[in-house]
Amino acid sequence: PETWGTILSATTNKPVWPLCQIGHQQSPIDIQTERLLFDHTLKTFRIIGSDEQLEFIVQNVGQDLQLSFLSNQVFLTGGPLSYYYQIFSARIKFGSASSKGSDHRIDGRSSPGELQIFAYNNELYKNSSQASIHPNGLAAVSVFFKLQIFAYNNELYKNSSQASIHPNGLAAVSVFF
Repeated sequence: PETWGTILSATTNKPVWPLCQIGHQQSPIDIQTERLLFDHTLKTFRIIGSDEQLEFIVQNVGQDLQLSFLSNQVFLTGGPLSYYYQIFSARIKFGSASSKGSDHRIDGRSSPGELQIFAYNNELYKNSSQASIHPNGLAAVSVFFKLQIFAYNNELYKNSSQASIHPNGLAAVSVFF
């Protein structure tokens, strides 16, 4: 949605997230690169435990895929985060148009997709529900996808292997983070 604070509850007809209407830089955001400032005091942003095998449930929730993490071994820290944040959920956002899959934008431009990672401060709180009502309780990180589509001309080549040996004969599909 354009503004989360305008979403009304189906049962009460009141805003579900009323604070999103009064805050600044609320989701979704449009990062204006000309306004960014370098902060030399930030530590290196790290994802700890991502080299281990991860267990999660993937669910299609209509507009995106939701990943619910079953293991509690992956953490975010560093950057602007002063604590360790345990990842509990992620969403893969995509759209019907290749250029409009992300919720957030950079300089007014959407990307084909977006990975949103959600974590809670497990140093101060027992779970994400408890953390969600406190400052410094939750952290969200988004990674934009860049999509490149390649193909081969099936009128000139029988298959992609045949096309690959010719200049300009082969194309493929790639997703970059």
